[in-house]
Amino acid sequence: MNQKGIKTWKEGYKKRSSMMGMKFEGREEKYRITVMAILLAGTCFFTYYCHVILGTGRVFTHFFYIPIILASLWWRRKGLGVAVFLAALLIFSSIFLRAEVVTANDYLRAIMFIVIAFVIAKLSEQITKAEEQIKTSLEEKKVLLKEIHHRVKNNLQVISSLLNLQSRYIKDKQALEMCRESQNRIKSMAFVHEKLYQSKDVARIDLTGYIRELATNLCRLYGVNSNAVAVKINIEDISLGVDLAVPLGLIINELISNSLKYAFPKGKKGEIRIDLRSDNDRKFTLTVSDNGVGFPKDLDFRNTKSLGLQLVCTLINQIYGTIELDRSRGTEFEITFTTVNNCERRTRQW
Repeated sequence: MNQKGIKTWKEGYKKRSSMMGMKFEGREEKYRITVMAILLAGTCFFTYYCHVILGTGRVFTHFFYIPIILASLWWRRKGLGVAVFLAALLIFSSIFLRAEVVTANDYLRAIMFIVIAFVIAKLSEQITKAEEQIKTSLEEKKVLLKEIHHRVKNNLQVISSLLNLQSRYIKDKQALEMCRESQNRIKSMAFVHEKLYQSKDVARIDLTGYIRELATNLCRLYGVNSNAVAVKINIEDISLGVDLAVPLGLIINELISNSLKYAFPKGKKGEIRIDLRSDNDRKFTLTVSDNGVGFPKDLDFRNTKSLGLQLVCTLINQIYGTIELDRSRGTEFEITFTTVNNCERRTRQW
């Protein structure tokens, strides 16, 4: 994204932010004015109470600092008026209510009111400015990340299209099948970046829509009739980062492809199920199963010449997961994995 595009986006972001903020600004400002009026009325009454009712010449000004600090935080330099008002109240109350000479201590406290209000207002302005810069910077990075995901998706789609064009000139069925499988793997990765580009959170992807779209695309590529083979997806509301979503998408791609190719020969009807549940915040269980002819009993899926199953086992190790196969009811692969942050990944690799 060029500088002109970023500048245009900044202007649009500021306009949208200002329009959204106006809805709450009026109500919040009324609340602040009401609170400040109550506090100032309280200070006036407290001053009157000390001078007239108690008959003392000293006013305990600790209570004065509450409206001073709040006004400086809320209105920054405009809030200095509250400090000036309370300083004047402290000095002139002694003159008019007690008819006494104002002491140097009173002048000192009045000056302290204004100095404290000015310092807090200055700090509040700097903090607000820093927060706005951070927010703008984060939004810019978010836009740039979206642009990166969009370009990665486009590049992967170009590669997929090139493979599709190349496959038209391949006569060997086995080579054509390998080309198609490679194309499916590239599309599964492209789907991840497409979802991240469309998502509000550029760091995490909603797995429900992603897996549903992935399964639909595979059924369409293999020409599977939805009335013959039903794909049922049962996924909890789970979002994962791109470091887990990409290998997980490739694993699901391989397992669903195997079911579509081998589980239902000669137009046999059946069902493919994809279940993903979270046992807790970090542990997940993925189940991909079908009620087809079943996985060959004499075949060890961990030691096979099939590139797809080799890729599944490699990706399982990459996400530090485990995989188990149940042949009792067709074919059921159960994969368990946990979310691991980058620091823990580096520790495990060492």
